[in-house]
Order: sequence, then structure tokens, then C-alpha cells
Amino acid sequence: MLDARAVRYPDRRVALFEDGSSWTYAECRQRVRSAAAALQALGVRKGDRVNAWLPTGMPMVLTWFATNYLGAIFVPMNTAYRGQVLEHVINSAGASVMVAHPDLVERLSGLDLPKLRHVIGASALEGDAANLDDCAVIDHWDIQCIIYTSGTTGPSKGVLSPYLQLYTTAVVNYGYLEEGESILVNLPMFHVGGTSPTYCAL
Repeated sequence: MLDARAVRYPDRRVALFEDGSSWTYAECRQRVRSAAAALQALGVRKGDRVNAWLPTGMPMVLTWFATNYLGAIFVPMNTAYRGQVLEHVINSAGASVMVAHPDLVERLSGLDLPKLRHVIGASALEGDAANLDDCAVIDHWDIQCIIYTSGTTGPSKGVLSPYLQLYTTAVVNYGYLEEGESILVNLPMFHVGGTSPTYCAL
């Protein structure tokens, strides 16, 4: 979808961020391909999981889109997690790579995280897009993300969401939007309330 929109509407704005910066579709695609190359250099491939432990904003969107550009699975994490629930979610997701805000990383100290190998900041998502292997075939029924439940009994559960489900949610919930209109994303992107309106922009 990003490739198609970047060709059709290269100069149209796709996102305006809290700090006043923005992306056109063409700029978004360029940034995403560079970030995808950085993740790929860490070994991320189709079907792998990538933890995103970031507040809502440009770094979260970049991590999300770059992860999916490879056909990997986006796993956003609640920024309030700590202790046993944090350990549970990381181990349950099974990701070897995490993109984390630097202020959160100290909470990983002392946790037993056998599968997690790389913890990087969003500033490390600058790879060489010329070396990107973008041949992964992504199907509608492939898993796009794992969203961990809130308001649940016991440990949070990971909900597997395929691309088609998120696309359908965006169309059904936000189908009233017309050409040239915008949508405000005011909920965190570790929750469907933040991801579905963002997907709507695509």
C-alpha cells in the first residue's frame, strides 16, 4: 500500500507529527525503506517479530511500517510495562529485536529474556535502502501485528491480527473520511485505538 500511494501521490502529506514535522508519501516510503534495511541488517526477516517499546510518534510509526515492509510482525508494547508483565510480554512475543525509547531500557535490567538479542533506539533505524532485499511476498492473511490486551484477567494476551483484519477495521470505522480530510491519532499505538486510524491514512 505504501509503495502504491508513493507512486500515485508522492507529494501528498501522509502524516503530521506533534513536533510540527511531516512526511509526504514519497518521504515516508524513503524513510521506511531505510529503516527496513537497518532491521534487515540485524537479521529481521518475514515472519519474525519486532518489539516496539516507544511512545506514539514518528519513531513508532517508522518502526511499525519498516517492520511490516519486510513482512515481519509489529509488536507494540505498553510503555507502562515493568517487572513480570514486561518479561512476560517480551518472552511471549519471542522477538529477537526491540526498538525502545532510551528512558525505558533500564527496566529491562534483571529480567530473564533469552530470545531478545538486540535492543536499539529509533536513531539506529538508518540503513542503506540500496541494499534492501524487498522480495518478501506479503499476503492479506499474514500476521501484521500482535497487540497485547489491556483490561484483562491474568497476564496480557497477544492477539494475532492479519493485514486484512486491520485494513477492514480502518475502512469500516473510518470510511466516512473524504479526500483531503485528516484524522487525529490521540490514543497510544500499542492499542488498536492508535493503530487503526493510522492505518486509515494509508
